[in-house]
Amino acid sequence: YAETLVVHEAIANAFLPVFAEALAPYKVELRGDAKTCSILSEAVPATEEDFAAEFSDFILAVKVVSSYDDAIAHIQKYSTGHSEVIVTDHYQTAQNFLNDIDAAAVYINASSRFTDGGCFGFGGEIGIRTQKLHARGPMGLKELTSYKYIIYGEGQIDPKGILIKNIESRDTVPGFFCPSAANTVLQRKGMITPMKKKIAVI
Repeated sequence: YAETLVVHEAIANAFLPVFAEALAPYKVELRGDAKTCSILSEAVPATEEDFAAEFSDFILAVKVVSSYDDAIAHIQKYSTGHSEVIVTDHYQTAQNFLNDIDAAAVYINASSRFTDGGCFGFGGEIGIRTQKLHARGPMGLKELTSYKYIIYGEGQIDPKGILIKNIESRDTVPGFFCPSAANTVLQRKGMITPMKKKIAVI
């Protein structure tokens, strides 16, 4: 489940009614900020706790922001550090998002539903961890770094029926380096490529 939708005010008036109509058959409860509630009569006012909640239900908190920086500030304040997604056709904004967001998996134009051990080619998922430091005892440089997964998509939303294929990392996306034995997730409409990026913990 997604817990929060952050929408730029430039598209909110046109986008939110279409979005709400698409969710209506599924009886998704929308909890919005003041701007959202002024656009959607069916939305109920969100509380501060709603933006930090993991609902695990058909409930979605909605926030309208006036800028990219406002969106990043909102995400940084409430994120669990698990998975974050941006939907955009602006290349530089997408790249900024990858760098600005601190999460285990960061997606461009693909669903966070792919954050799964099976989808990433790890076999059955045993658990999920969002902390960065994982070592015990004496530590060298390797133990003082962590990583996050960066996923580029073209609108993929449903991990059901996907084919996972292990391929050599340098063959995945021209111009990008992925770790050895990276996994490419293939769907009928295009390709999703999880890439592992090293980040410093300290």
